[in-house]
Amino acid sequence: MIFSSLRVNGLRERAVRQRRVNSQGTASYRTMIARRNLFICTKRYLHYTQTASFVKRVNVTVTFVTFPIEKLAKDEFPRLLREIPQPPKELNYRGQLPPTDMKLLAVVGSRHYTNYGKQVVDYLIGGLRGHNIGIVSGMALGIDSLSHQAALDNNLYTLAIPGSGLDDKVVYPRQHLRLAHKILEASGGLLSEFEPDFRAVNWSFPQRNRLVCGIAKATLIIEAGEKSGTLITAKLTADYNRELLVVPGNIFSENSKGVHQFLKLGATPVTSPADILDVLGIEVKDGAAAAEGGGAFLRRSSRH
Repeated sequence: MIFSSLRVNGLRERAVRQRRVNSQGTASYRTMIARRNLFICTKRYLHYTQTASFVKRVNVTVTFVTFPIEKLAKDEFPRLLREIPQPPKELNYRGQLPPTDMKLLAVVGSRHYTNYGKQVVDYLIGGLRGHNIGIVSGMALGIDSLSHQAALDNNLYTLAIPGSGLDDKVVYPRQHLRLAHKILEASGGLLSEFEPDFRAVNWSFPQRNRLVCGIAKATLIIEAGEKSGTLITAKLTADYNRELLVVPGNIFSENSKGVHQFLKLGATPVTSPADILDVLGIEVKDGAAAAEGGGAFLRRSSRH
């Protein structure tokens, strides 16, 4: 048995490759990939292996798992999305949708985040570990993607709502295709109101933002400039009568100006994971649970 990894449709898969030789001496391999049993399809590929003296053509059969795009029936739309002023007419998803009893927290912020912003993401989301909370974001560059990754690192459910369709060929941004796959592999989900092959355009991001905050009970803003697109999500959150949470920042930082605007207008300041749990109405399972993620983060930071 040879343990190896293959790249199949852009996915780096751990595989077990078993060599078989037929009566004519031609090598063939059957590759079996163990993944979540959602959807299995088999394709035949031509595989070329080069030896010192010649190139040998062999057949490879690859069995792998994909995550098909499914259309959600209207009566199955998340309840909070049905309540917003302009609910989506249709929804497509891949992977797993959040359980109905899970509290969802939208986390958004600047694409051009600072080290402080990353520290805040790791500290706050790390402190939610072990609670029935899911993290929603738009999979954009910056705070969005950091939030998804922090949720994965802390075994929290995460839902990505990109500004594009959900087909691998159009998922945006392209550099986060692997992140999308990691979310699916961790039993998270992707959600979109656009057609599967829809390519992101300027207007699709603000339209997407209403789903990000509309599906969540509260929205947390971590770093946003005075003219940041994140402020669209913040305004929608207030319009939808949902909880708007903001993390205070450096008063000298451009990335704090947008956040502080909403802080002055009455948004709830957040300085610890316990603040988030309180707003979501979730009781801390353990007296130290909310501080555990932050404590671990502070210990890591002290070493740098």
